[in-house]
Amino acid sequence: MAKLYNHTKWPDDLLQRIIARVARRAGARQGDVVVRVTAAHRRACYHGYASHASLVSRRFLRCQRPPKGRRIHFIKTDCGYVSLTLPKLHELDSVVWGIRSVALCVYGLIFHEFYPIREFQRGEWRRLPHSVRNSNGRRPTWKTRPEEIRANDAWDEYEFDDVDEGLIREVMGLLLRPSHD
Repeated sequence: MAKLYNHTKWPDDLLQRIIARVARRAGARQGDVVVRVTAAHRRACYHGYASHASLVSRRFLRCQRPPKGRRIHFIKTDCGYVSLTLPKLHELDSVVWGIRSVALCVYGLIFHEFYPIREFQRGEWRRLPHSVRNSNGRRPTWKTRPEEIRANDAWDEYEFDDVDEGLIREVMGLLLRPSHD
């Protein structure tokens, strides 16, 4: 199981099962991948990023400063960590967004962020083309970066089966609950 640091009201067990399923389908080993989940500040906002690292600071994961005079401890990872920002459960507007589309967006976000972890773990990151800064110091836009195109193409080829549909139904049920306390 991935090392989950959940700072939201989303249930840990549901996030763990979705992460395990999606990471397996993306082709990533999930053993020591660190996953940090935070809540969005804006309504129905979600995003994430994956990073290649062998160590992650506990300060980053817990969103707090260490006490004065204390050293920052590090956690070992298996070639990377993922940071996810999910929408707050009580602020979702199901009429505008649609419950199934929100559930699919969360599922797709987790897949999209685990795809680069797969490349880091397999050693493909150095061989495959990826975005670099050009002469004026700017990176290409998000939709033209090769690593993002690869992840989007893999998500487009993703085929849902019964286990995936069951997890999506669980997310939909969580989103439909009137009280999320």
